Amino acid sequence: MDLRQLIEPVSQYMSHPVAGGWVWFMIIAFAIAFIASMPPRRPLAGWFGDFLIRWGLSGILVWFVVNGLWAIREVMGERLILPFSPLEAYLEYATVWSAVLTGMATFLFFGSALLLRAIFVREEWPRGVVYYRQEVVIAEPEAAAAAPQAEAKKTPVVVVDNRKRKN
Repeated sequence: MDLRQLIEPVSQYMSHPVAGGWVWFMIIAFAIAFIASMPPRRPLAGWFGDFLIRWGLSGILVWFVVNGLWAIREVMGERLILPFSPLEAYLEYATVWSAVLTGMATFLFFGSALLLRAIFVREEWPRGVVYYRQEVVIAEPEAAAAAPQAEAKKTPVVVVDNRKRKN
């Protein structure tokens, strides 16, 4: 089998306006995520993981906005024309199924970004320590359920208050 025979069907599929529109979604989402991630003040590994999360979230945002425009365009009888948009071809050729398929691709992209972040994260919480940060309490729920008859021992507590103080 020739490499050309493998690439030709993929290139035909990617030349469709809906697939090209989804690629534009990801390019716009990349730009939004990159702007939101600048400047990198952390180590590169942590910055890259956060960048992947922001890219996935901004991809979902772009997908909702563009498909919202498409829905408005369909309701108005295709009278909404955005000639300045690189996504005009997507708006012109989109159907319900293309919206569903691009949505699935976007959510799969975001899910894979979350999984990559979870795989490469190096933060671990020490066991038995209660963390308080604003209104969130993270505790070890198995401690009381594992040995209810045992004597309750005091666990070390770390309190972090990030709220601004009023003078």
